[in-house]
Amino acid sequence: MLDPTSESNKNLKAPIISFAVSIALTLVVYYFAVVNFLDIKQLMFTLIGLGVVQTIVQLVFFFQIADEQKPRWNLMTLLFTVMVIIIIVGGSMWIMSNIDYNLMPKMSS
Repeated sequence: MLDPTSESNKNLKAPIISFAVSIALTLVVYYFAVVNFLDIKQLMFTLIGLGVVQTIVQLVFFFQIADEQKPRWNLMTLLFTVMVIIIIVGGSMWIMSNIDYNLMPKMSS
């Protein structure tokens, strides 16, 4: 039988909360994208905002950066996360822009 005061159950609390909140945020993002009741700029900022919230939830609960003994590692983790996000999002936007430009038919006057 599980003892609610045991150390192993306390260690499982943060990942379970992180998983539940991440699933909820993912479903909210999906709902906003599918229902389409916001205009494109509002939708873009809403999705980016929810993505930032999900990143913070993952860093705090799953990676447990708040419990780290050395705060330098917290900063390094955060900077690495920001760098990866910039590379992935920026690279994706650059690729999509180039694809859109190269695949659009040339307009003749």
